[in-house]
Amino acid sequence: VVGLASRAGALVSAAMDDTVRMTAAPDEGAEGESSATDGQPKTLSAATNASVSIVVTTSGVSLFDGSKQLSHLGSDAMGFEPTCAAISPDGSAVAIGSPGGKIYAYERTGDTLSPANEGKPLERHTADVTQLAYSPDGAILASGDAKREVVMWDAAKLELKQTRMVYHTARITAMAWSPDSTRLATGSLDMSVIVWKVGVLPTKRKTISRAHHGGVQAITWLDANRLVSGGADACLRVWKVDE
Repeated sequence: VVGLASRAGALVSAAMDDTVRMTAAPDEGAEGESSATDGQPKTLSAATNASVSIVVTTSGVSLFDGSKQLSHLGSDAMGFEPTCAAISPDGSAVAIGSPGGKIYAYERTGDTLSPANEGKPLERHTADVTQLAYSPDGAILASGDAKREVVMWDAAKLELKQTRMVYHTARITAMAWSPDSTRLATGSLDMSVIVWKVGVLPTKRKTISRAHHGGVQAITWLDANRLVSGGADACLRVWKVDE
């Protein structure tokens, strides 16, 4: 399994068996409904207030409603092989990262995705975009790259909002927003977790050093003040994060 999201009492997952599956959460052992993907899945991002999700595969990007594939954008048609993607909470917008550091914005209209911003990419990163995440309120898009930089974008205006967030020392491997959309937690191969606050200077960041030996691989928030991280050391750790 390369991606997992919970939504309305169900679990949506993407796996290396080239399928996307939707399973009722309480049904232990249930197989649920599944459909094949166009290529092996790499990442999954699900809208929190809609039934759609976006899956990055080895052949492009696919839009799903539950386990049903609605449409597919091939790498050849896009002109690049996507590295990651995120879908907004309401499912109306999609951001796709590229190997060259550019981020491409798309709008969802029904079952299809079409270029937004006149097809112009968001440009700031100088290395592969490795992580993308919309804030829960949909106002901000966060991105991270292979050269340690984290950026915040105004999701509506598609322009830079917060920069100079370069206090990791290696590839950004995970990111997650706090429930109130005011803080962003990022993880890196440098073994640390950093919590950034929207509208506050990066120098005021909170750093959890040596969170996981071998690097941080996953992050999520339990509530407004508790953060969970997972790493290459096969451990899950809960951190208390004061505002």
